[in-house]
Amino acid sequence: MTEDMQEYLELYLSEAEDLLQSLNESLLEFEKTPERKEYIDEIQRCAHTLKSSSASMGFNQISELSHQMEDVLGSMKRDEVEINDYVVDIIFECFDVLERGVDNVRKGVEEPDVSNVLKHLDKIKEGRIDSLGEDVDGGELADKPHTLKTVHSIKVNVENLDKLLELVGELLIAKMRLQNINGYIKDAGLDELTTILSRLIEDIQYQITEARMIPVDHIFSRFPRMMRDIAKREGKKVSFIIEGSEIKLDRTILDKVGEPLIHLLRNAVDHGIETPEEREEKGKEGTGTIKLTARRERNKAVIEVEDDGEGFNAEAIKEVAVRKELYSREQLDLMSEKELFDLLFQPNFSTSKKVTNVSGRGVGLDVVKTRIKELNGTVEMDCERDKGTKFTITLPLSLAIVKSLLIDVCDRTYVIPISNVMRILPSRDAHIKHVEGNECIVFDDEAVPLIRIRDEFNIKGESPDKNFVIIIERGSDKIGVVADRILGQQEIMIKTLDKELRGLRGVAGASILSDGNLALVIDISGIT
Repeated sequence: MTEDMQEYLELYLSEAEDLLQSLNESLLEFEKTPERKEYIDEIQRCAHTLKSSSASMGFNQISELSHQMEDVLGSMKRDEVEINDYVVDIIFECFDVLERGVDNVRKGVEEPDVSNVLKHLDKIKEGRIDSLGEDVDGGELADKPHTLKTVHSIKVNVENLDKLLELVGELLIAKMRLQNINGYIKDAGLDELTTILSRLIEDIQYQITEARMIPVDHIFSRFPRMMRDIAKREGKKVSFIIEGSEIKLDRTILDKVGEPLIHLLRNAVDHGIETPEEREEKGKEGTGTIKLTARRERNKAVIEVEDDGEGFNAEAIKEVAVRKELYSREQLDLMSEKELFDLLFQPNFSTSKKVTNVSGRGVGLDVVKTRIKELNGTVEMDCERDKGTKFTITLPLSLAIVKSLLIDVCDRTYVIPISNVMRILPSRDAHIKHVEGNECIVFDDEAVPLIRIRDEFNIKGESPDKNFVIIIERGSDKIGVVADRILGQQEIMIKTLDKELRGLRGVAGASILSDGNLALVIDISGIT
C-alpha cells in the first residue's frame, strides 16, 4: 500500500466494520423473514459500499467477493434465485470471509483466498442449488469457532468532544488559579502537585484536540463534482487540481471554512477562467486551471485558491467604487493596486456585469472575509491581469485552547495569540517615526505601522516612558502593537462573546486569567 493510502486505512477499517455489523444484523433478520426484501436491500447496500471502498484501497479479494455477493443478492431480489437454506448459508459464509478479510487487513497480513466461496456463488447464479455438498472454505459452517472481537473504534458525537474540550479549558483555568495561589503560600508539595496536574491536563488536551482534527479532504472531496457542473453550465473547460488534502484542521474550523471556499471556487470559474475561445485568442490553452491547495506553516494552516484566468480589472473596480460613491475618481487614482483589490471585500461590491446562477447577485467577497474573520483567520488576494488570481486563507489549526501573550495597557490586560507574534521590541517614543502623519517603526528595513491599543479602544491614560512594540504578522503584512508592559505567556481558553458584543471591532473573544479576572482577546485582523 502506498503512503497516501496508508493515511486512509483507519477510516476504511472503521467504515468496513460498521458495514459488516449492519450486514450481519440484516442477515439474521432476513433469515427469519426471507419474504421481506428490504433486508436484501440493506445487505446489498453494505456489500456495494464495501466493494467500492475496498477497491479504492487496493483490497481486491474483499472487493471481488463483495461484488459477486452483490450480484447474487440482486438476483434474489428479482426472484431469479430460489431462497433456501443453502443460499442463506452461503451468504452467511460470504460475511464470515469478508469479516476475516477486514481483520487480516487490520493485522497487516494477506487477505484470505475467496476462490472457494466464489464457486458457491457461481453455483447459485447458475441455478445449481441443492445442498451444501462440498466443503465451504475449509470446514462445516456449524463447526466454526465464534469469538468476540476487540472494539477498535467507536463513533462519538462531536458535541461530546466540544463539551470535553470546554471542561479541559475549565481545568486549565483552575490549575492556573492554583498556581497563582501557590505563588503566595509557596508550598513545595502543592508546587509538585500543580506540576503533575499541568502535565496531565496537557496530555488530555492534546488527545481531545487530536480527536477533533479531520483531514481537509472531508470537504475538498466534494468540490470536483461542483466544479465540473459549474464549468459545464458556464461553457468553460477547467482542470481542477487538489493538493494537500491530507492536512488536518479542527472540526469547528473545517465546518465553517467550506462556505468561503465554495464562493472562491465559484468565483474562479465565473470571474477567473475565460471561455476556450477567449483563452485561445490570448495565446492560452483552451482549458483553464484552478488549483486548491492546503499546507501547514508553523502552527497555522494555509489554504490557497488559484486560477490562471483573466484576473480582476482595476478599471472595472474603480467604476464600481465611483458608482457606489465609495470614493472619488481622484482618490481611486491615488490608490495602489493592492488597495483597489481590497475594495472587492467590501459588502455588496461585485464587478460582475450579469446575474447568473454563479455570481452577480450583489454577494461579494465580503462573505468570505466575514467567515474567515470569525475563525480568527485572514484572507488576501494577489492578482495579475490575464495571468490569474490567487486567494490565500490563513487559519489557526484550532480555535479552542491557544498559547497567548498577555499585555498590559493602562492597567488593563489584553490577550494576543502567540502564533501571530513575530518579535517583541523594547522601545521609547524616540524610536517611533512619523510617516505622512502615521506612526511607524522600522523593523527588518521595513516601515511597520503602529497601533496603540489605548487609542483603538478609547482608553484614558498616559503612555509610560518605557513601552514595548509587539511585531505581529497579519497575512503578508506586519503591524506593531504598542503595550505598556509584557505580562508573560499563558494558555487560554477563548470564550465567545454574547451576541450583543460580537460586533465590537478589534475583539475576538474573552478569556479568564489565572487571577480570575477577565481579559479581552485582540482580533488581529480587525484592528486597523
